[in-house]
Amino acid sequence: MGTEKLDTKLEQVEIKQTRSSVEPIRFTENAINKVRKENYVFGKRPNLYIPFIVSKDSHLKGLKLRIYKGAPGEKETKKVFYVQYWFNGKADKFSIGQYSQRFGVRECDEYLIKLVKTHTDPRLDIVPKILTLQKEMTKE
Repeated sequence: MGTEKLDTKLEQVEIKQTRSSVEPIRFTENAINKVRKENYVFGKRPNLYIPFIVSKDSHLKGLKLRIYKGAPGEKETKKVFYVQYWFNGKADKFSIGQYSQRFGVRECDEYLIKLVKTHTDPRLDIVPKILTLQKEMTKE
């Protein structure tokens, strides 16, 4: 046997990150207008969710902007507002509306204020009435 001692320190190996994270943007018209599909890497995915920089205790919590890859020749970037929520231990997303000249930041904000007032229970974080809204929207 040799007089060598075993090294007790762990080897420091850099972990390769396989996921790419999307940088959050501000919830303003100017920031949303600057979002272009050419500036993002979609990979094999047809769309990306871009989170907004908002306070975690506001009605904007969970709000994301979904951008679509679209066809190679399309110039326009389709943008849709979504709110992500948790119910019964599962994450789900609810479509609020497509970003356009008629539906922008102010309209999305007003819609979310109404949604939070009508669908929040003080004893719980959120109740499953969003599912009711989804059913109503599909009937129309």
